[in-house]
Amino acid sequence: MNAHQQASNLEIVLAAIEHIENNLEEDINVDSVCSLSSKSKWQTQRVFRAISGDSVSGYIRGRKLSAAFHLLKDTLTPISELALRFGFGSQEAFARAFKERFGVSPRSIRNSKYSYSQFLKPKLTKEKLQFIAKSISQQPDFQLLPSKEFVGLSTEINAPFAEVSIFNESLLDHWRKFRQLCKTERLYYGLTKGVANDGAPPTLVYTSAIESTGGEVLPSLQLQKFEVTSQYYAVFEIRGPINLCHAITDYIYGIWLPQSGHQRANGFEIDLYDTRVFKLNSTNSTSYRYVPILQG
Repeated sequence: MNAHQQASNLEIVLAAIEHIENNLEEDINVDSVCSLSSKSKWQTQRVFRAISGDSVSGYIRGRKLSAAFHLLKDTLTPISELALRFGFGSQEAFARAFKERFGVSPRSIRNSKYSYSQFLKPKLTKEKLQFIAKSISQQPDFQLLPSKEFVGLSTEINAPFAEVSIFNESLLDHWRKFRQLCKTERLYYGLTKGVANDGAPPTLVYTSAIESTGGEVLPSLQLQKFEVTSQYYAVFEIRGPINLCHAITDYIYGIWLPQSGHQRANGFEIDLYDTRVFKLNSTNSTSYRYVPILQG
């Protein structure tokens, strides 16, 4: 496919997304979205999935449910009214779709402090679509990692990743501190694990780490040794600059995981980097995101 065709296909997807975003509370469907394109319905759906990683129907449904999620938290609009506003026909149908997407009922969201879900589907922008197309493997490999022992330095950061890149200046300072303490140049790991917080958005414990050699003497009391037990992972390759790493999280949790048939498992989410990753605009960097999932 030449550059002109790629640009044309991107414009088709952006037009479809804009139409969906402007009509989330209307009776929109695959037919009405695809009718905007000069291509056939079948071709338009193929182009949409190829560029976004999602189906037209999946994007519509995810965006409607995400919009309803925010209204549940921010307004007192009755759940039955939200169900009808977003085209679910009945409160029961809305509740089923909502629980399937977010793992909890609409009523439990309204009655809790919980204000964020990793399964919210954000609006896809041109910047994010280009990132998905060029920088992330849309379909992961699957690996069973053996137990590993690490040496690391931990800090707490606030969720969600979808709104603020984990590679903000504060975490870059954390990485600089870790590299100064461990005084080594090798593969680096960023390990993230959520901590429950009374129904509020979880605190994430982020650990900058290297694999332990087994016999090293820790150069600082701030460093700690710990083990990550064997686990099954979906592994995404990320190429080039990672300063849009929030788009990685958006893609994995907003698009890939809900339609993959897999379930996320408890455990560490792991990023594997080389030393070039700390130059955020480097086009030569390759990193990997390991997402723990249930096997079988």
